[in-house]
Amino acid sequence: MPSRTRQGKPPAASLAAAKQQSAAVRPNFFLRTKLLLPRPAPELLSRPRLIERLVTNLTNPLTLVTANAGSGKTTLVADFLRTQDRQFVWYQLDHTDADAFVFLGYLTFGIQQIVPDFGKAMFAYFQEASGELAQNPERAVDVLINEVLERVEQQIVVVLDDYHHPGRTRPFTLSSTGSWPTCLTFSTS
Repeated sequence: MPSRTRQGKPPAASLAAAKQQSAAVRPNFFLRTKLLLPRPAPELLSRPRLIERLVTNLTNPLTLVTANAGSGKTTLVADFLRTQDRQFVWYQLDHTDADAFVFLGYLTFGIQQIVPDFGKAMFAYFQEASGELAQNPERAVDVLINEVLERVEQQIVVVLDDYHHPGRTRPFTLSSTGSWPTCLTFSTS
């Protein structure tokens, strides 16, 4: 039985060790459905003009797809990816992705599905610097960018679907895409 203090609480050292062990385990679990392209709609309205604009925008580091709720942004981008012969990471965001650890972990895991050896540096950084990550998520982004430069050779389209969900505390801002390597193109809807 683990030791306890007079108040019946585990010693502080045990709590610190448990937090450290938790941080080391965290990047190993990913809900794969967050990285799956949505199913095609049964009756899909073809939008060749918008698809062509998406193709043209692949030369830009960022494409922002905006429209009213329910107008088909996600369907458009998913249809675009189905009709193109391009590697992509589809990342369905929700409120939990406001945590830099979660966001960068999923992004790394998504790229790893295309580039098998990808993520070694990033996941090692997660284990070594979990405290620093909370205070300086930009440093983790630097580690990710360096790993992309070292390991990614072909263009990958990264779709951040429902980019608005993480709210004001996004670990990744649209303005930071300017420093990303040209092999990653971001599309948000």
